[in-house]
Amino acid sequence: MDFSIIERAGLTQLQFGKLVGVSRVTVNTWVKGRFKPRSDLRARVAKATRLLDAAIIAGQLPVPAIAHSTRVEHRLALVYKDLVSAVS
Repeated sequence: MDFSIIERAGLTQLQFGKLVGVSRVTVNTWVKGRFKPRSDLRARVAKATRLLDAAIIAGQLPVPAIAHSTRVEHRLALVYKDLVSAVS
């Protein structure tokens, strides 16, 4: 799996972890290639990746740097009101 979407979408590993229901540490192990998502998480990770990629293509992500520190979760909520439930 390609986890470069996290950086391209302007997310932190913690934010991506919240989307798929895992900790930042777990996401970090995936990003570094130490582990792969368990089979029960692969579908959620794939769906989150597709949704984030669509938001990037639509110009909704990443959030502009000037607003980044306070606006990422808000932008995610606006872009995909049901993102977390859609991924779950």
